[in-house]
Amino acid sequence: MDLQEFNIRTLNAIGIVDAGGGHLSRQHNDQPFMIGKKRVVLPTTEHLRSDSDNVIIYHPLSENITRSESDMIKAMRDTIMFKLAVTSAGLLKELGRVAATESEHKRLDASSSAYLKAMRDMDEKSYDYLEKILMKVGHEPEKRLISISLRKGDKSDGVLRSCRFKFPILEALLEDDKELLGSKYPSKKVRANMIALFELVFGDEETRAGFDFGSKNMTAPYFHSLMMGFGKVAAHLNAIVKKHKKLLGNELVEELTIDTSWEEGMDDLPALRKKVPPQEGNEGAIVVSTKKEQAKVSENLSDRMAPPTRQSREVPPASRVDRDEPRRSSRRDEPVDVPWDDEPVTTVTKNRVGKSLDEWQNDQRNDSRRDDYGRRDRYDRFDRRDDRGGRSYDLGLDDGRDDRYSDRNYRRDDRGRSGRGNRDRSGRGSFGAGHSRSGF
Repeated sequence: MDLQEFNIRTLNAIGIVDAGGGHLSRQHNDQPFMIGKKRVVLPTTEHLRSDSDNVIIYHPLSENITRSESDMIKAMRDTIMFKLAVTSAGLLKELGRVAATESEHKRLDASSSAYLKAMRDMDEKSYDYLEKILMKVGHEPEKRLISISLRKGDKSDGVLRSCRFKFPILEALLEDDKELLGSKYPSKKVRANMIALFELVFGDEETRAGFDFGSKNMTAPYFHSLMMGFGKVAAHLNAIVKKHKKLLGNELVEELTIDTSWEEGMDDLPALRKKVPPQEGNEGAIVVSTKKEQAKVSENLSDRMAPPTRQSREVPPASRVDRDEPRRSSRRDEPVDVPWDDEPVTTVTKNRVGKSLDEWQNDQRNDSRRDDYGRRDRYDRFDRRDDRGGRSYDLGLDDGRDDRYSDRNYRRDDRGRSGRGNRDRSGRGSFGAGHSRSGF
């Protein structure tokens, strides 16, 4: 599998498509895929040769193993959370609706009807409560159907990065409270029905624990752990969809099935990484452990970024070399993050200027052993906070407005048919407005 095909399959699986010319957009609302104020684009020859400051080239395989999460990985993680939330919400709603509608039971085959034994007490009151809860799903941690965290690994097992999953609403259901997301349970039976339905879709405790994935991949461990963890959850949800295809119908089966064909390329990451030079926004943030080390890094950065003085220009070449030697040594001694989680850290982001494809290939021919992509003299802090100072969780809901914390989270104004690749929109209404048959 070549890099272009691998990128397209990976992005389509998480709900990102090529809108033309390598410019990426979100499939559910056709809005541009942005990181900050920059459009994310594919690593085409045209974009690699461009010097535009308004785009970020998609190449998460170029992450630096000594750094923390890149802005690209963060955006992909949030997009995956949204994709999995929409898929699981569709399953919850349709399985709950059919279980609560006795007239629907007779059309099910043996495979689809088996789940009704666990849902035999599902009624209209339980389904109404389910709809109320699904409309409260949002970006806040406690309101997520699925939450993903990426962490550094453990020395004991050699894992470099790990992807871990939580199911906040299901976990709240399992607690002995009288309400869920501020909505009081109508009865104990309703709560029992909700637990049975959620565990049907997300699996029991052992199944859910099996979704976590630890990566020992030396090429791009954050990307590898994130995508392989996503692949595990996707495979589980796909199995639920396949089992209940008679219940769901062809349209919803196609819409809710997640493509996992990109897994074929996961064994080729080292070769795919070399196809494109490392790109700004993909490498990750430099991590230092203490304030003293952070100050040392800042001092080194300001020293290298300072414009040359008249005195420095007049220094004889030999003296200049002698004087600069300690500086080059301190540059090598800069503290960097280790792949394991030893202690709390603070991040400093370092950006680099990308080369054109021709320049990069020329460098490769001149020095095939080149492997240090992190020595650049241009640094910047990538701001991922909204105007109220909170962290911006991009769940694929950026419709061009500044209000990214509206109560419209996980709803879709123009919900087109999801799937792989570009498709025409079906013109269906917002989330929860009603499927032609199922109400989703």
